[in-house]
Amino acid sequence: GELPVAQLDLCGCFLGIFEWTTLCRTWERNRHLRRLVLRRTNLDADCAKEVAQLLANNRRLRLLDVSNNRLGDAGAETLAHGLAANRALTALDARQNGLTAAGG
Repeated sequence: GELPVAQLDLCGCFLGIFEWTTLCRTWERNRHLRRLVLRRTNLDADCAKEVAQLLANNRRLRLLDVSNNRLGDAGAETLAHGLAANRALTALDARQNGLTAAGG
C-alpha cells in the first residue's frame, strides 16, 4: 500500500541510479508526500531523469530541495521538463548545482 508520509528528508544520503529509480517510482504517485528534501544526495544529470518523472506524475508535492548536488546544466534542463508538467510545486531549491550562465 501507499505510505502515509508527508515529508521525506534524504539529506546526505548518497544515492546511485538504482536507488534513484526505486525512490522516484515509489513516490511519484504518492498522495501524501508534500515535502521532499534531496540536498547533498549525489543527484546528477542522469539521475535527474528519474526526479523529473516524479515531478511530472506527483500532483501533491509542494516543496522540492535538490540543492548542493551535481545537476549541471543538463540535469537542470531535465528537471525543467518535469516541472513543466507539475502544477502543485510551490517551492524549489536548486542552489549549488554547478549551473552556468548558459543553463541557469
